[in-house]
Amino acid sequence: MSAYSDRVIADGASAYWRLNEPSGTTAFDLAGSAHGTISGAVTLGQPGALADGDKAMRVNGTITEKITTPAVTLPIICSVEAWIQSSAVALKAYLSTRPGSGTIIGKQATHEVFVYVSGFVVSTGLVGDGAWHHVVVTVSVATTRIYLDGVLDTTVAQAHPAETQPLTLGGDGNDVNLTWNGGLDEIAIYPRALTAQEIADHYALRLVPDSAGGGRPISLGAWKQGLS
Repeated sequence: MSAYSDRVIADGASAYWRLNEPSGTTAFDLAGSAHGTISGAVTLGQPGALADGDKAMRVNGTITEKITTPAVTLPIICSVEAWIQSSAVALKAYLSTRPGSGTIIGKQATHEVFVYVSGFVVSTGLVGDGAWHHVVVTVSVATTRIYLDGVLDTTVAQAHPAETQPLTLGGDGNDVNLTWNGGLDEIAIYPRALTAQEIADHYALRLVPDSAGGGRPISLGAWKQGLS
């Protein structure tokens, strides 16, 4: 754990996948019990987005590579947070509730972040340079917002229906062509809209080394596996 992960838990994440497992086929949910199943040749133990040294996963764009979870609730008011890394020139999804009601979050071929519910919400900022980017999507009763790297980028009047569905991390449950191609790290879901200040704080914590988080370099997922 670290200052970053401690803050995610403290801010009320209802599901949180650090995606730092060094081996195996389980991506542990640190905030709940929606542990993901890793399938295909997802690459584990990759350099992560944070200065705490925590590892990440890489999905390489092939149809069998993904992480699937049991049912997770996305309330009417919620936030979805992730660190993403990609330079693929193609439409790609890093989180999807399909084949359920149809929420998709990903990257356009032209490198904007998109959110699809009943229509597309697209960022103005770009994330396709191969660097790690912090993306937070917040949904209130009638408004969807996209924050990029700690700053509000886009606000659109679009509501999100409450849904409880299994998630696909690193792809889409309907379209194999949307499989992510790049790094994924620190994906979290919150049953509320994070504030702009909270999101800026999370982004700033990327620079804090593990020692500031209490000197506990082991993840909860590793602890559950009995690893040292």
